[in-house]
Amino acid sequence: MKINFRFVKFIFIFAFFFTTHFLFAEESSRIMGAVTCSAAACHGGTQKKKDEFSLWSTQDKHHKAYGVLFEPRSQKMAKILGLSHVAQEDDFCLGCHAVKSDVSRNSKFDLQEGVTCEVCHGASEKWLEPHTQKGWTHPQSVKLGLVDLENKQVRGETCLHCHGTIDHKLLSAGHPDVVFELDTFSAMMPKHWEDKESWAGAKAWATGQVVSLKQHLNLLETLAREGRPFDEGLKNCFACHHNIYDVKWTLNDQASGKAAWDHAHDIVFLDFLKIAFPEQYSLIQPKIQFLDQAFLSGTERPELLIAAAQEITSRLDEILPQIPGRPWGQVMIFNLIHTIILDPQASSQGYHVAEQVFMALDSLSLSAQKKVLRLVA
Repeated sequence: MKINFRFVKFIFIFAFFFTTHFLFAEESSRIMGAVTCSAAACHGGTQKKKDEFSLWSTQDKHHKAYGVLFEPRSQKMAKILGLSHVAQEDDFCLGCHAVKSDVSRNSKFDLQEGVTCEVCHGASEKWLEPHTQKGWTHPQSVKLGLVDLENKQVRGETCLHCHGTIDHKLLSAGHPDVVFELDTFSAMMPKHWEDKESWAGAKAWATGQVVSLKQHLNLLETLAREGRPFDEGLKNCFACHHNIYDVKWTLNDQASGKAAWDHAHDIVFLDFLKIAFPEQYSLIQPKIQFLDQAFLSGTERPELLIAAAQEITSRLDEILPQIPGRPWGQVMIFNLIHTIILDPQASSQGYHVAEQVFMALDSLSLSAQKKVLRLVA
């Protein structure tokens, strides 16, 4: 009997492809809809740890995010941006105001829910029923796709999907500027979780500063690698726009005709490094200074910017898991507050830096206050 080896080879390759790409392919989990969390015995009750859905549906602004797209300003922005659909139907807007059209959904899902539970916590199809079982643990749900928001780094990165830097085109169309600080934003939400660790607010603030700077650097690296112009989202607004507080219309000492690096993501972070990671400060600060000078001089050589961004990012990745283990306490908090207040750059780098300084001081002082109240109680 003559064997057709080419045919056998074809069958083998087909079988291998079928097995690896179909039998063992992990199906994406579907979004089941907020209504699946709404039972009184689950998250729709009134008692603490049972009221998450109730808080979200009545008090959380995320619930109203989709409705914003129907407002006249949103409709006008869609036209200015030249979107293919009206705001409430275009994925460009739905990506942050609800859920994109290509995301797998259950029939119970309702787009009008806006930024629903699963946008932050992850599609629940695989862990929805198991997590109600007695003895089921949080790590078990994480293995099935639950986003581990107890991890502050994951929490910050999840928030930054929508609360991070937006491009100048969107700002020019009328979108409000996006500002982010993890602890402040967490405090502004109707809280439906419990931070059990000491100095949780201060740790969230520090983690948020790191992940925000990482995102800023990733955007820089992406644009440099692709040879695209550096968007104004990386730059200081007042390098081009007149400072509204400069009533004499005079140029400040930093005005050079070049769009300066936006320091909102690094000023208070560097102050944190001085206190918590002094050895990393001495390595990261010169690299950030290099980026700043490259923007001011206009000599933005892509390969040098990429190298600097990668080195800083690598060091940030080393810092992130070490933040909880720093010697958090009254002494460290007061040293941080003192350093930020006395930092000359913190009072001279424009409005966005001032926002971060204010939120840093508020977060750190409140964290210290909560600790004192716990000790007194």
